[in-house]
Amino acid sequence: MSKPLLYHYFSTKNDLYIAAIQSAAEQLSMATAPDPRLPAKARLRAALRVHVDWVEANATGGGT
Repeated sequence: MSKPLLYHYFSTKNDLYIAAIQSAAEQLSMATAPDPRLPAKARLRAALRVHVDWVEANATGGGT
């Protein structure tokens, strides 16, 4: 991506950073959405497993 195109969508580096963090938060939220078909304990266990896996996969900021 060129700098002019980047600055067309984001006025500042902070705006770009905020958009990246919001995107990551949305991805994590969707990935850890509870499965209502599971009992509460299994639902929690599954959400925690997905959360930890997501954090490990995104630890360097590279994303998936």
